[in-house]
Amino acid sequence: MIRAPLIVVCLLVSTGALALAQTNDVRLENGSTEERLSTLVEVLRIPPETRSASALDAIGREAVRMLRYYRTPGQHDEAQQDLNSAYAAGLVRALGESRSKKFLPVVVEFAGFGKMARDALVNFGDEAIPALIEAATGPENDLHQKSGATLALADLCHVSKAGAANTISDDSRERCRRAAVGLLHSRLDYGQLLSACILALAVGRTDLRPEVELLATSSQAWSDRGLTNAEVIRANQNMLRIQLKIYDP
Repeated sequence: MIRAPLIVVCLLVSTGALALAQTNDVRLENGSTEERLSTLVEVLRIPPETRSASALDAIGREAVRMLRYYRTPGQHDEAQQDLNSAYAAGLVRALGESRSKKFLPVVVEFAGFGKMARDALVNFGDEAIPALIEAATGPENDLHQKSGATLALADLCHVSKAGAANTISDDSRERCRRAAVGLLHSRLDYGQLLSACILALAVGRTDLRPEVELLATSSQAWSDRGLTNAEVIRANQNMLRIQLKIYDP
């Protein structure tokens, strides 16, 4: 007498949850950016482990669409800049929280979008290392992926060293060390060199630290690399001095 109503209730709840998931999938890919962001916020309130696969697939497609948007000259609406940034950040966060390897390539594409993208990449742990090294050591693209990937590697090495759950393997750490050496001794622009210095500190190569210390104190060290903008050099040196304290052995 008690079980039948309970089964009906469970079935209704399950059906309702499925309908809500399907509704979110449709709403994520239709309407204004503001409407899509509102739907995305609803999805982000759901614990990552219980988000539907179809919703994640819709989020993945939206992330690809936003990459196309950012790569299309003349399409950017300055009035919508903050809204689009918030939407892209939410998409990348959701894909990072999924930890699904199939979404890793698109999240790596967002590597140059700042800390929110790097936090998402850290969620992938060891699996992210090969793709990030490829992006960090390859040519820069229009979305500053090279510098962002380098900083994501630094974050992974630093978080792993701190004993987080997504610890990277010894092999991955050694690959990061080799990448740091190669980058630091490459011809880079201001942002790329700053990122390479941070990675060099994060991997714990004590032999690289004197080079970073020199760049943090000597303008000539930058000039020797063909970088002569005094204002940018000062800003980068201030950042390097902070990083040297963070990674103080």
